[in-house]
Amino acid sequence: MAGNVKGRRHYRMKVVPHRPRMQALAVLMAVALLLFSIGGAYWLGYQRTANELTAARVVQADFQRRAVQAENELSEVRERLTFVERTRLLDQQAAQNARQLLSELRQQLSTTERDNALYRQVLGTTGQAQPELLVLRWEVRATDVPGYFYYELDVGMTGSNGESADILLDVDLLGQQLDQAAAIKVLESHAIALKYLRRLSGFLIVPEDFEPDKVKVRGAGRSASVPDIEFESQWVLKQE
Repeated sequence: MAGNVKGRRHYRMKVVPHRPRMQALAVLMAVALLLFSIGGAYWLGYQRTANELTAARVVQADFQRRAVQAENELSEVRERLTFVERTRLLDQQAAQNARQLLSELRQQLSTTERDNALYRQVLGTTGQAQPELLVLRWEVRATDVPGYFYYELDVGMTGSNGESADILLDVDLLGQQLDQAAAIKVLESHAIALKYLRRLSGFLIVPEDFEPDKVKVRGAGRSASVPDIEFESQWVLKQE
């Protein structure tokens, strides 16, 4: 046949039919698979996050429950500690009050015995003919306030035959102030009615630059039958 080359192979082209629906379906299936994969991953991630949040809430609730329980236990311990401390303080206060009461009773007993001795001393001489003034005791004690002192002065009269006499008392604290002799007036012309025994007491203020040396007591009866008296005592603070 003319035009044919000997020994040369001839190919035939195959025509494939165009199918747009199939291509679109494939694309849709690929998109759906992609969306499903994304959704599945999101769901799995959401579930994991939700499970983790749930576990965290459980742990947090357990911690809160334990914290409330610990706080309640701490409050109970504090209440017990407060009770024990209050009881201990009450016991200490009771013991201190008992010691203070015992000390006061001993002091009262000592004062009563001393006063009885003074009364016996005075009453034992009431029958003597001539009245006589006596300074039986001078005592001074320090206070909690610097420069303030508490004093007691006991005076008596013998030979009065039970009759009262009017007495004037002067009490001076003698000492040194700024290297010079000085005096502080404790009582000045203090009038008392004295029958047997009389106790005078009060507070004495001593300046910081004053150095006490002794106390001078002078007593004078308003009647001529009672002789004057003068008494001196060293400044000595009584120890409690």
